[in-house]
Amino acid sequence: MKGRRRPTAAVPGRPGRSAPGRSSRRRPSVGAVVAAVYLLALAVILLWPEHLDRHAGAVYRFFFRLFPGAGADSADVVINVLLFLPFGALLAPLSTRRPWAALAVAMGVPTLVELTQAVFLPGRTASVLDVIANGTGAIAGAVAVALWRRRSSARQRVSGG
Repeated sequence: MKGRRRPTAAVPGRPGRSAPGRSSRRRPSVGAVVAAVYLLALAVILLWPEHLDRHAGAVYRFFFRLFPGAGADSADVVINVLLFLPFGALLAPLSTRRPWAALAVAMGVPTLVELTQAVFLPGRTASVLDVIANGTGAIAGAVAVALWRRRSSARQRVSGG
């Protein structure tokens, strides 16, 4: 069978990669898809033209059951912190290599969002408290993931894994 090429198989020792010369598309990981969906949802929530508080009744009721003496302002702060915890988790790799850059992104993104709300979204109210709460959530998420990774790598070293 001279002149005919056999179909290209995967390269040994390189799972998911095809032999040289073959075009290979990598599928996005589940984590990358979840991150993209989260970031899209976050953008929609933060840049929606009007306040979404009136649609968050169930979240507020749950919060007030957990903390009966809390007011609407404290609920808003807690929700803003929680909203940015995953954002901080996405910053964790940057925070271990360049902590100042991660800090700048953690505080810069909420600042830009609030400025955008103030200038371009008249139905929204910009707030310094939101910047602080969002930034706190992002920083807490990054620190939590960085500490978790450090702890798990220390366990692997101890166990010899």
